[in-house]
Amino acid sequence: MKFSRSWKIKNMDQEKIYKMNLHEIIDGIGETGFLRILRVAGGWVYISNSGGHLASSFVPFSDEFVKRQPLKPAIPSTRVASNQ
Repeated sequence: MKFSRSWKIKNMDQEKIYKMNLHEIIDGIGETGFLRILRVAGGWVYISNSGGHLASSFVPFSDEFVKRQPLKPAIPSTRVASNQ
């Protein structure tokens, strides 16, 4: 079984994957088949068909690669603790 390692997906970037809506689908074409990315609750399902072999994988959400904004310092609390 030979799977294509280079999928051509129009206008695809990492940020677009994270901004997909629930049940949104992105399709891609490879040298020997297709790749479909489906956004589901908790992650994505990657579905590929390469050379007549259908395969799917669930990829759980992780924000490890999301660009993060610098954290702002916390504002000190002026709340007084109660002894009740």
